[in-house]
Amino acid sequence: MAQKLKFGNGTWATKEGSTLAYNSENNNFKPLPFNFERDSIATRVNKEGLIEVVGKDIPRIDYTDSSEGVLLLEKAATNLFPYSNKFDTDWNLNNITTTNEQIGVGGSSDAWKITASSGSGEKKLNKNILVSGNHAISVYAKKGTRDYVYLRGVTNGGSKRTFFNLNKGIIETDEAISSQMISMGNGWYRCEIVVNQQAGFEFYIGIAKDDNTASYTDDGTGNIYVQYAQAESGNIASSYIPTNGSAVPRAAETCNGAGNEQVFNDSEGVLYYNGALLNVTDNDKRISISDGSSLENRILLRYLDDNELQVELGYTNGFSELLNLSSTSDYNKIAVVYNSINASVFINGFNFVTNTMNALNGLSQLQFQRYAATSKEFVGKTKEIGYYDTALTDAELEYMTSYRSLNELVTELNLNEL
Repeated sequence: MAQKLKFGNGTWATKEGSTLAYNSENNNFKPLPFNFERDSIATRVNKEGLIEVVGKDIPRIDYTDSSEGVLLLEKAATNLFPYSNKFDTDWNLNNITTTNEQIGVGGSSDAWKITASSGSGEKKLNKNILVSGNHAISVYAKKGTRDYVYLRGVTNGGSKRTFFNLNKGIIETDEAISSQMISMGNGWYRCEIVVNQQAGFEFYIGIAKDDNTASYTDDGTGNIYVQYAQAESGNIASSYIPTNGSAVPRAAETCNGAGNEQVFNDSEGVLYYNGALLNVTDNDKRISISDGSSLENRILLRYLDDNELQVELGYTNGFSELLNLSSTSDYNKIAVVYNSINASVFINGFNFVTNTMNALNGLSQLQFQRYAATSKEFVGKTKEIGYYDTALTDAELEYMTSYRSLNELVTELNLNEL
């Protein structure tokens, strides 16, 4: 048996318009590129922890939460703050002063120190961008002489504040629909909330002295550091989009078409995936191996809402199982093994299901979307995809999805020699 397609697991090759999967049978390197499209710039966190801009149609390998990197695929978004990192330009300053050219995320030099003025009241940056409905607000922040930053929106005339403890790295008082705090290293965190914003009200980024008090008396020395603010429509804070005078969009991304008829085996094989969904409320995102046109000839991972994963092989009287995951936003290791009679799904070391299926025919391409056309594009983080052209044993599949990456399994069990 052989691993016929490898992608990720710390080995990445990207250029404009493509990212590389490959086949290295018998030490003979055969490239299997994905076609990649994004009609705009975007940002990623690089290996050094810096947030950097990448050009149009350049795939993003992101290192926010993985030392080996992930392929980051996101839907379209727009940063509605016209000045995302010029807090002295278009933001209203209330009881604070700003100092630029501070050391920021990853050692960058464009962070800001926000210092509270002496006296009482809220100490905040605020901005009205004239929006309503669910919006995600985010900012990178680090403690100074004060430990807390808060983010605020307004719903039905009432302030909704979430307080982030920058010393402990935890969220304390939280009135948002959802919130998240992501460590970026060296004391920096990305602080995020989602609020159902009422039109006509402002968003706040403020200094606080404790976990639930926005208005307080300061002696004029309290400060924190902030960087890279973002406001976007929807229920998720996506990767940072820099702005400098106007709202800026980031286009949606697609990544499709790796492999051919020689890579995939209709009779038996294994599809392995290690990754996570970005937005668990964004229903029906797919990864597929198919013939490019037919419902009957496909292997499909279909992420649904409520942490559900539907696995399909074929369609009419085919294998179709709806499985519950503990979380689709966490990384899951999934292996789908099949032959001409039945299929099984292994997730994080366990065999979830085995059932009968019909034979497949003409498998020829791997896509981060539905089996045909441009729809149901996957939105998430991919550490690794692998494909074997022969079925593995239950023991090998349990081991693969539990403890080791696919490349590590190949090395340790010498599977290419079997």
